[in-house]
Amino acid sequence: MALTKVSRGLISTSIVDNGNATAITIDSSENVSFTGAATFSGTVTADGLTSSDFIDIRADDSEIYFTNAANTNYYRIKRTGASGDLAFDHFNGASVSERMRIDASGNLLVGKTSTAFVTEGFVYEAGAAVEVTTDSNRVMRLNRTTSDGNIIELNKDGATVGSIGAKSGDIYIGTGDTGIRFNDTDNAVYGADTTTGSASDGNISLGVSSARFKDLYLSGGVYLGGTGAANKLDDYEEGTWTPNPNYGSYTATACRYTKVGNLVTVSGYISSITDQTSGFAFVLNALPFASQSASSNQGSCFYSYITKTGFSQVCPYIAGNSTAVLFYGTNPATGTADVTVNHADFSNSIAYVYFTITYVAA
Repeated sequence: MALTKVSRGLISTSIVDNGNATAITIDSSENVSFTGAATFSGTVTADGLTSSDFIDIRADDSEIYFTNAANTNYYRIKRTGASGDLAFDHFNGASVSERMRIDASGNLLVGKTSTAFVTEGFVYEAGAAVEVTTDSNRVMRLNRTTSDGNIIELNKDGATVGSIGAKSGDIYIGTGDTGIRFNDTDNAVYGADTTTGSASDGNISLGVSSARFKDLYLSGGVYLGGTGAANKLDDYEEGTWTPNPNYGSYTATACRYTKVGNLVTVSGYISSITDQTSGFAFVLNALPFASQSASSNQGSCFYSYITKTGFSQVCPYIAGNSTAVLFYGTNPATGTADVTVNHADFSNSIAYVYFTITYVAA
């Protein structure tokens, strides 16, 4: 088709082809319209945006320029690469930088030319996912103004399954009425209802019977059954200890302790007692913790070859503010005053004592 003449009407000017059919129309507002497809070769420049702006359509390079008259600052849309990606460039007067592209698969890329996840930039994969990679800087920044509430909502098949939001300067995360809130004023993390962001008191469990946590590391204590000082369990410890005598020697075996709060239980087996003649008290020194002042602590023992005339049984005893276990002969039937077991009360080289006693630590 060849353009043959210009026809001027009352309100528009048209250019017709050699079949006398209108091919191009220019109306009174200087808008240009084409009948059918418009094909260009070379460069077409559209002026009229402002006194210094132009649009250049360069058909030979498949490019559209949005530029100034001096062509010193422009944006460019171009077809690039073997697959025909559509790239959006910017020329700042010194160099050209690609700002965005739409590739042949329909992916939108900003700040990068490859969909590789490790490459810095933004990718929207058509019908798939949004990927953002940043080098040594924040990856995303979201801002909700005026009211508290959700900042991010997570959905599955259109239904909300979780959210991240703000409440009184804090952040909360969770699903429905089960969430956690991070409070930097109290330096605390606590249960929260994510529908309101408010604290949830006594409604959320940490784990269930079939999905338990493994270890819990605390530098403070645990409040069990209440929030008062009496409900605080601030210590639990297990270990071994080695008792030693005041006189002679003996063999201490399987001497262990368990401390729960300030309550300590010690146990062990004593044998091979060498001093069986002196009148000194039989003592187990070096308890793992000193006893509480003004306390009185009794235990039980199983023994052999201890002969204490007039007494029917022997009991271990820990006095207040002490780190030693003594043994006393007792006779509940007669009410005779208790007396200490001395080394001379052992009557055989194979004598032994198994003992257990619980006391209150200082």
